[in-house]
Amino acid sequence: MFVIEVGKRYMHATGKVVTVRYVEKGIYGVIDSVGRCFQAFASELQVVERIEDLPSAAEYVSPVERPVKPVATGHQTILGSIVESWVNIVIGFTINFTANMIILPMFGFHDLTLSKNFSIGLLYTVISLVRSFVIRRYFNNMKWGNK
Repeated sequence: MFVIEVGKRYMHATGKVVTVRYVEKGIYGVIDSVGRCFQAFASELQVVERIEDLPSAAEYVSPVERPVKPVATGHQTILGSIVESWVNIVIGFTINFTANMIILPMFGFHDLTLSKNFSIGLLYTVISLVRSFVIRRYFNNMKWGNK
């Protein structure tokens, strides 16, 4: 087992020589010799100990010779957006449910039962889930600062 270091070169499982640009939650952001950025797991990287271990000298362009494109971080997968939205909605539902039981009777809604309150909260939760997911995906697809 070896330690993967940012800035060092490694052989990727695809046979490309890559340079590690960052590490986040066990996933490595790497850049290949033609400037393509992608993510890799540690199990996909092997140490390049000698220049002879490289596929060919012509395939490798050092980071000094080629400007490094920044690797965009912070983008979520669709599954990540769904999970975040659900956590947000569960918290919002709990707050909404409690607030409805306290606030609505103050405005004359005295016949509000737990089942009616739950139904109202459920309808608003579905609306909020869709809204939150659509907004998150819209902003994740924007290219602010990642051009």
